Amino acid sequence: IEHLKKSAAILKDLKDDCCGPPAQRALYLKVLNDMGHYWIEQSPAQWLPSSTEALRLARAFYEQSPKEPLAAKALIGSLYTMGVVQSNMGQALAAKQNIGEGVRRADELLKQTPEDDDLAALRADAGNHLTGVLAILGEVIAARDAEAAAVAVLDGLIAKHPENVGWRNLRIKMAAATAGILR
Repeated sequence: IEHLKKSAAILKDLKDDCCGPPAQRALYLKVLNDMGHYWIEQSPAQWLPSSTEALRLARAFYEQSPKEPLAAKALIGSLYTMGVVQSNMGQALAAKQNIGEGVRRADELLKQTPEDDDLAALRADAGNHLTGVLAILGEVIAARDAEAAAVAVLDGLIAKHPENVGWRNLRIKMAAATAGILR
């Protein structure tokens, strides 16, 4: 976390939080979201202000550069991170809204850039988290459909890269989630 904080400070000093080139702005938002993923499990409330700021900056980046794929991916990642934070804080409705928006945006972007494996992996992971939120809310049919869509994306990735252990582990997690929904 300390290294990520230093990275964020350097990027912010360079004005990459608001005004840098697309690759640097995307990097700054990735660093913020990476910090969130380290803190989410331990202290989601501590990460909420930073996650809120990351989402605000990602929306501004996207509004300024709506045709820039890096801006769209940064927004998707920030929506997903915010939704996970909200889910861990017991804010399931807000989490559903943010993760759901991230999944919809990822689906749209994947139509334009189907070769983007990182985006597809993010979409699959976000879809799996959306499944959990929907299940918490008692929306079992929607949860089943969300998981089936996420599985389809992930299965395509695994078919292309069967050596990717992280994706295979996520697929196992998804099989367990599907079993829970069906039960």
